[in-house]
Amino acid sequence: KAIICRTDLEALHPETFSFAAMLLERGNIEVQTLFRGVLEKDERFVHAIKGLIHKAIDEARSDLMYIKRKYTRREQASIKDKRNKLSKLLRFIQLLCEGHFTPMQ
Repeated sequence: KAIICRTDLEALHPETFSFAAMLLERGNIEVQTLFRGVLEKDERFVHAIKGLIHKAIDEARSDLMYIKRKYTRREQASIKDKRNKLSKLLRFIQLLCEGHFTPMQ
């Protein structure tokens, strides 16, 4: 519940979304019901996720603008880290949305 009640999602460690996804992947009805209940009561989490996705898209566009130049190892690691965070977030969202828990549909 602490994950989904936060609106400062950037402060969360990326593995938090991996953990939440693992809970959802196993089809735990109690966890899914908890996520659903919190999402129905408070839309701030959804808006925070939307903000994270928009930020990731903007960063990807910025990275693509410089694609022709050679990146330093530090820049390469930063880009990889951004992609990793986004993929974990998107997997979490996918598990919230896909059809394995009918009440969430």
